[in-house]
Amino acid sequence: MEYNVIRGLGQIGGNAIEVTSNESRILLDVGRALDDKGISDKEVIKVLSKSNYDAVLITHYHEDHLGLFEHMPADTKYYIGEKAYKILTSSRGYLGLNIFKPESFLRDGEEITIGDLRVTPYLCDHSAMDSYMLLVQDGEEKLLYTGDFRSNGRKSFDALLNKLPRDIDILISEGTTLFGNHVLNSTEVGLQHNLTEEVSKYSGPVFVLQAATNIDRIVTMYKVARKNNRLMLQDLYMSSITTALGGNIPNPVGFNTVRTYISTGYDDDNPRRKLFESLREYMVGKSRLADLDFIMNIRPSQLKYLQSLSESVDFSGGLLIVSMWSGYLDRPEFKKLIEFMENSDVKVIEGHVSGHADIETINRLISHTSPKETVIVHTEIGNGSKPRCDLSLHPGKGI
Repeated sequence: MEYNVIRGLGQIGGNAIEVTSNESRILLDVGRALDDKGISDKEVIKVLSKSNYDAVLITHYHEDHLGLFEHMPADTKYYIGEKAYKILTSSRGYLGLNIFKPESFLRDGEEITIGDLRVTPYLCDHSAMDSYMLLVQDGEEKLLYTGDFRSNGRKSFDALLNKLPRDIDILISEGTTLFGNHVLNSTEVGLQHNLTEEVSKYSGPVFVLQAATNIDRIVTMYKVARKNNRLMLQDLYMSSITTALGGNIPNPVGFNTVRTYISTGYDDDNPRRKLFESLREYMVGKSRLADLDFIMNIRPSQLKYLQSLSESVDFSGGLLIVSMWSGYLDRPEFKKLIEFMENSDVKVIEGHVSGHADIETINRLISHTSPKETVIVHTEIGNGSKPRCDLSLHPGKGI
């Protein structure tokens, strides 16, 4: 078994890792670049266009792990988690984007045979729901690709470690946090408790800037809202995702303290009209919001709506929780939204925890799996940065 990191070394995002055997060739992730600091999408597309893969296995639904699928041959066989696919189809459908049809779904511990390769997915914790590590085996040889993972979410990292084999030949691990200042991850539950207390200090409306596909964070903010006797307000985009998942995921159809709000109109010829009609009975109009205590999930594209809303709802004494990676805040649309909130006497605070493994978590994975060879991807190490991970735990070419 051989592997080739097409992209992922020396840059965060855009993972594409090829694994080949005597009979088979598969691709682990087919991600779009997050920026132009490393190998470009054009360069990766050139490589992919010359290769025929028996399968593409996608660890999770973030664009930097699947965004280049549209450049693959039309008959490509894809594998992804079933819940991840529901989120993907809901989000891309809302945005009018194309989507692939999976050959089959990844399920925790269920082995998939692709030619002479055997692939076992292991459900792991990440800011994307239904994420997987992938164990690829060719005979007795084992390669473990982590995708993106963490130990500070709502799933047990110890339970995951207990499932993973201890005799890995090749470990390909994410290393997003292995540069810059050393910070141990705080936990999702800790964030929930901190924000519950913080929100209790404010009498005005509470707003949250967060990704609509970060289901763990949606659960966190729902629990914060409930503890503070506030209604959770989701826009149509977030509502489309949460209702597709259903079950115990806070959504306007199944939870009487979750409602949808509309920030724009939907005419009969609008492609989102059908979604609008399906949620109409669970909607709260702008005229009612002045009388409600709520936590509202918002996006920068809703600035005009929020400006209009501030004419009927008093924003003063309110709170904006920025619950996203801080890198987004340098973008002009985020700066404009935050500036508007501050000018409206809304306190702006950060309330976020990482979706990526910290140093101690990566070292625990390395120690447990005892790889003969280690490669760190999804990191700026190798781009002039030095690792802070204890790679002395094992031999290997890695970084």
